[in-house]
Amino acid sequence: MTQTTKMEYSHPEVLVDTQWVEEHLNDPNIRIVEVDYDSLTNYHLGHIPGAILLEWKKDINHPLSRDILTAESYKNIIRKLCLDDDKSTAIILYGDFNNWFATFAFWVFKYYGYENLKLLNGGRKKWLDEDRPISKKTVAFSKGKFDLSESFKPISKIRVYVSDIRFSGKQKEVSD
Repeated sequence: MTQTTKMEYSHPEVLVDTQWVEEHLNDPNIRIVEVDYDSLTNYHLGHIPGAILLEWKKDINHPLSRDILTAESYKNIIRKLCLDDDKSTAIILYGDFNNWFATFAFWVFKYYGYENLKLLNGGRKKWLDEDRPISKKTVAFSKGKFDLSESFKPISKIRVYVSDIRFSGKQKEVSD
């Protein structure tokens, strides 16, 4: 058996490293987004310079059903990030809890068809551990012109509903 010292990822193409992000802090073609469970304990204490805040409980998660946010809420987030319909701007997501909520946001953006997405490898913790620059300045952009077209449909193949997995009373074999 060959032992590997490098961690392998299923989809390394979605990751960016901290060095790359630091080199692109002033790049107008990227938006750095910190997704926090509790912004009072993280974003406002210091974040990657230029990062805008999305709060998982308020911005990404439906407040009543704890389900994915509505299309209208998604549209407002994209506008908050000052993005337009062309979707050419790269969104770099990172956050607390080992990127737990950033990866949920990644999935939400994918669900609504945004493809130019990356996750900061190592998230907030790695950025701080490497003593990279932080800022306490709250970032806001002018609103973008993004709109959902009338023909817009979420990418249903990445979401499964209970009715999709229920079987019709027949015993099914389950394997772990």
